[in-house]
This record gives sequence, structure tokens and C-alpha cells, in this order.
Amino acid sequence: MRVAIDGRRLQDSPLTGVGRWIANIVPHLAELADVVVLTDRRRRTPTNPVRLQSLRAPPGTPEVVWLHASAGPWLSRFPGIFHGTFNALPATYRGRAVVSIFDLSFEIHPEDFSYAKRLIFAWQARSAADRAVAVITISEHAKRSICDTYHLDPEKVLVAPPAVDPVFSPDRIADLGPIARRFGIEAPYVVAIGGARRRGLEVAVEAWGRLPKKLATRQLVVVGREAPPAIPRVVHVGRVDDLTWSALLAGADALCYPTRFEG
Repeated sequence: MRVAIDGRRLQDSPLTGVGRWIANIVPHLAELADVVVLTDRRRRTPTNPVRLQSLRAPPGTPEVVWLHASAGPWLSRFPGIFHGTFNALPATYRGRAVVSIFDLSFEIHPEDFSYAKRLIFAWQARSAADRAVAVITISEHAKRSICDTYHLDPEKVLVAPPAVDPVFSPDRIADLGPIARRFGIEAPYVVAIGGARRRGLEVAVEAWGRLPKKLATRQLVVVGREAPPAIPRVVHVGRVDDLTWSALLAGADALCYPTRFEG
């Protein structure tokens, strides 16, 4: 069996959740099939143990154009199955395909997306869900959401919960010392996550400001691009690599994550 995979999320740095999922699942898939990972030539080359196929996109065009204008024509000559790993299949592709949809945040919480991105994401996901032979998602909650929104037969949507990346281990606390010193972090501390508005960083920070005095000695360590307000005992470390992220989690007393929607 030959399988081509949309590898764009492997080209993110640092990897997002989808990129980490692809990076970990591809070696296992490669034991069962002849796998080729399709990448955007304009972006960094990912470190991957399987064959890569770099495809050129028209200069100056957004990433989405690569899928439809570059991957689509290449796949028309590919005698195998395509796995759309990020909610989408090429518009002109009519071969066999599966698509992974982790959540429908762009449908259920459109306020978190620009108008153009919301339209593109929704159109791509609806089209892909309709044309794919199967839709892969990560939870029963996400499956119900996909079936209800896109009116799919539940038999078409398969739940495959992702495992924990081996880098995330309690043992990672052994490497916390130099990382904590670099960012000025003092134990005990709690971790919060910035990023998409639905992740609720503002809720975490507001709650932190209401802590009783006996807990006010702790720090709130915020990971992610979104910077919190400059208030005492809140430390923003920004986006970090996986080794740093896993050590920060291993050393934390707790994770404060008041998200209003996840897959």
C-alpha cells in the first residue's frame, strides 16, 4: 500500500499539536506501507525518517494554495491513498483519501478566526469530510460534533485517540534547573497556556490575581505567543521547544487551562 501524507504541520517550528502527532505516527505507518510525506518547498525541511516529496507553490501565495495548486496535481499521478492531516483535501483531487479533523473550532467558535480563515477552513473541512472514504478524529466528543455539523454517517468517522509523546514524562523534571534559572522561575509554580482565545488565558490570569495571600507566593508561568498582562508573579516564557515545555510541565504543581472548547 502506498500512502501520501500532507506534511505541512511538520514544517512548523516549534511543532504544534498536529505536527507532533504526524511526527510520531509516521514511523509506525511506515512499517505498514510505502509512505511519502508531501512538504512545501518554501518552508523548512522537516526531520523525518521517511521519504519526503518537496513541492513548489506559486511565489507569494498563502499556504493553502500549496495544497490545491501543488499537492493536487502531484497526487493526480500518485497510485495510492492520500491522508489529509489538517482538515483538508486538494479541491481537484478525486482519488482515495482519508482526512483527519481534530476539532471544529472554526465552525463552533468562529469569533476566534479572521473572516477569511474561517471561510476557508470551513469550506475545506466540509468538502474533505464529504469526499474522504473516512474521517479520523481524536475523541467521541469531536466525532459527535463532526457528524452533527456535516451530517455524516457515524460509521464514516473513526476515533483514534492520540497517545502521549514520549518526551512528556515526569522524569523531565531532572532538567528543570537551568531552564528555571533562564526564565527566572521559582518553585512552586503553576503553568497556563496562551494562544487561541478559546484557551482562556485571560481567565487564568484574572483568577491568579484573586488568589488568597497564603497562595500568592507561587508563580504563574505562561507558555505560548500570547503575552499576559504585566502583573506580579506572572512569568511569560513565550513559545518553547518540546524539551523545555516538558520540563516546565514536569516541575509544575498544576496546569491551569480554562479552555472553553477543545476537540
